[in-house]
Amino acid sequence: MFFTSFPKSTQIGGDVIDRDAAALLIQAKSTDIAALPALMFGGLGLFYASILGGIIMNLIEVILWLIVFLTLGFGIILLPFFQIGCMIWAMLSVRSHNKRLLARS
Repeated sequence: MFFTSFPKSTQIGGDVIDRDAAALLIQAKSTDIAALPALMFGGLGLFYASILGGIIMNLIEVILWLIVFLTLGFGIILLPFFQIGCMIWAMLSVRSHNKRLLARS
């Protein structure tokens, strides 16, 4: 009644795009968009790519900041490695997510 069936393909601009392909494009994540917040914000930026990864890395980040305070600032050397680790985790997680999407379609 209120619901109508969606067409199998849709015209966007001059191109005809398959509905399933459009849904796949909408659900796919970008590795660039995942890497930048993870590099800048660490565990918080990782939440875009992986919820579990964000939780784990936020817990590790709290421990790292405790180490920084307990070593009177000398532990700050560990933080760039942590940020790079978050970025790598985000990129691998997004790549895995996109592969799973392609396998389902």
